Amino acid sequence: MALEGHTGAEEAAAITRTAAEHAPEYLAPIAGRTRRMVLVEDLALPEGGPEVFDAACSWVELATTSRRSSPASRARRTSSAGVCAAGHKAMYSDTWGGLPSKAFLARLDPKLADLRGRLYDRAHAADRPAGRLCAEWAAALGLREGIAIAMGEFDAHYGAVGAGARTGTLVKIIGTSTCDCAVVPVSGAIQNVPGICGIVNGSILPGYYGIEAGQSAVGDLLKWWVERVCEGDESAARGTDGRASRLKPGSRAWWRLTGQR
Repeated sequence: MALEGHTGAEEAAAITRTAAEHAPEYLAPIAGRTRRMVLVEDLALPEGGPEVFDAACSWVELATTSRRSSPASRARRTSSAGVCAAGHKAMYSDTWGGLPSKAFLARLDPKLADLRGRLYDRAHAADRPAGRLCAEWAAALGLREGIAIAMGEFDAHYGAVGAGARTGTLVKIIGTSTCDCAVVPVSGAIQNVPGICGIVNGSILPGYYGIEAGQSAVGDLLKWWVERVCEGDESAARGTDGRASRLKPGSRAWWRLTGQR
């Protein structure tokens, strides 16, 4: 079963507290605080949706579902998890042997600890295929059997690849959220940076640490600005866009969002 969505500040805070006390290494690459995570969603389910949680064999990140979709590929061990989603949303790192330990998950909820053995063991960068297209789906899609299925990554991270991400270049993806992406070679030392959402080996380009930061509520912020500050007046909102467009990169002129016109 697959679940994709945004849930709970309370669950995120509980994971942060537990990790800070028992496994602070889990928090180091994410600036000391959990944010958008599949673990947050999982933790909300044993109590919030117990019938769903209990009926599920496993949980699959949306970016991993293509490898599991045919009947021949439904066994857990044939699934290829991408390190992008695993690292940025599930506290996965080769540094501590993959996903968080069963003992740590048990401190959050015993059901999460039981689930640990039904998840993936290893996660991979995008320099290897997730698998090959089976005959069933090849026929359904009109494609050739056996072609490579790309490893799943987040849209922003693959977008950074398409935009030419390289050392010294920041790629900014703007949409429902805004995601700032950069890469640093794994051959060099890298410090954990306050405010960074995640530092994951191979999450953007293989052989590089993928560094992600940003704001996950940009769409909501813009909606609030138009509906509350501009009182639904789109022309007023467009006027603000025009004034903002004249600001130079790096300038210290900031718009203050006060809720007043």
